[in-house]
This record gives sequence, C-alpha cells and structure tokens, in this order.
Amino acid sequence: MLLASVLSFAATVCLWWLYFVGGAPAAAEALTAASPRSRRRQQLASDAYTLAHLPMVAGVVYFALGIHLCLDGLADESRPGDDNAVSMGWAPATVLYGGVALYLAGRFLFLRLTVRTPPSHLVAVIVLLLLVPVARVLPALAALGLLAALLTALVGYERQTRTD
Repeated sequence: MLLASVLSFAATVCLWWLYFVGGAPAAAEALTAASPRSRRRQQLASDAYTLAHLPMVAGVVYFALGIHLCLDGLADESRPGDDNAVSMGWAPATVLYGGVALYLAGRFLFLRLTVRTPPSHLVAVIVLLLLVPVARVLPALAALGLLAALLTALVGYERQTRTD
C-alpha cells in the first residue's frame, strides 16, 4: 500500500511538472506577448485558458478516481486469504490511464493554441490508450507502476528536448 501511494504521488508530480514547468510558462509568455485588447489575445485567453483546460481538469478528476480505485483494490487484496495478483479490471484501468490520456490531450490542445507544439506530443496519449487493455490484466500495483514509469519517461523526454 505504501509503494502504491509513492507511485501515485510520483505520477501526480509528473503531471504537475508537465503543466507548471513544461507548458504554462511558455503559454503565459505567448499571452503576454500578444498586444493588449487584440483579437489574438482574447482568442488565446478564451480558447487556451478555458476550453483547453476543461479536458485537463476532467483528466485529473478521472486520474484521481483511478488512483482511488487502485488503492481500494489493493486494500481489499491485502486481507488474509486474498490473492495479491488479482487483475485490475476495466473500470480502474480505463479511468486511470484514460484520465491521464485526457489530461495530456488537453495539455496538447493548450500548448497547440499558445505555443504551437508539434503533433508528436500526441504519442503519449496514443500509448496510454493502447495500454488500457494491458493495464486491466495487470495487478493494480503493476499498472500504477507502469503509469508512473511512463509519465517519468515523458517528463525526462520533455526535459531533454526543452528549448529554454
């Protein structure tokens, strides 16, 4: 249970980094660079900071629900006589991986509207969606570990390719 909590925290920190370090500062610069009262600035503010944030917020909510279902499943498995290798199932895998995919899709949209990020940033979204069937047959701890590893790799990749 402790390891699951640490993996959940690590995945959460990765999502935080991807937004607050890997995207928001550049987007804020783009908004600031647009001349005040211009149509471009109004468009950036309404589209990027409203519409693109909706999938990110929904993704975080689903991600949190997925973590809750994982931890709940692990708590049930830790009872005497239960098998610790019970697969995660469709619902927890879908909300956990799908929530992160939704968050990353919203982040892509946010960055695309502000700083013109390349379409290659959608690769992580596609990989996460392809991993849902795999995650559903894994034990909850393994699925959570796989997600944390994928997000850590994504953060590492973005740190390497950043142009500050």
